[in-house]
Amino acid sequence: VNTNYKQSELEYLCENSDMHTLCIIDGTWDCDYVDMTYKMLPELRTCQRGKLHSERFPKMKNVIYIGQEKHRGMYNTAEILLLGSSISDDRLIQAKKQVNCHDVVNMQYTSGTTGFPKGVMITHHNMVTVGINSFEVNGFEKGDVILHCAPYFHVMGLGAIVRFVLYEVKAVILESFNAKRVLQLIEQEEITVHVGVPS
Repeated sequence: VNTNYKQSELEYLCENSDMHTLCIIDGTWDCDYVDMTYKMLPELRTCQRGKLHSERFPKMKNVIYIGQEKHRGMYNTAEILLLGSSISDDRLIQAKKQVNCHDVVNMQYTSGTTGFPKGVMITHHNMVTVGINSFEVNGFEKGDVILHCAPYFHVMGLGAIVRFVLYEVKAVILESFNAKRVLQLIEQEEITVHVGVPS
């Protein structure tokens, strides 16, 4: 989800994508994601975690707060890790058998410059192929140290994760662009590749 989305845009995306689980942080400089989520899903304030029944968003079942704080109706990071540790490996193996590389792994939303954003379904195969091709076309190497500032809701940011994993490069990640911090990191971390947009 684009972290710059306002209330109406977030609600549109959640409804349009039939989202099942929304993962949030506190917010950004001008958005409070916890507050936005409660406005969108007022039922969270009275339901148990994992038992969401929303009239407006019937497909939405879970909200996960990435952090240690507890918010009514939402799982936090520690609770999700605890739930995961109680699931058997057999269940994971069975789940893996139900998917393949041609299944959709990401719904990338366009910027919506000419209307509402439209969801583009991206398969695992497509994402890995783009990651490989961009790595090779740009001449990256396994020993590179990559400074990455592009947001992960953007296709460039998402593709970077694939490159980091496939090529075992060292990734230095910034939550948001700050020119002074970028210059410091280039020197401090001996950055060989800086991934970012011209601005």
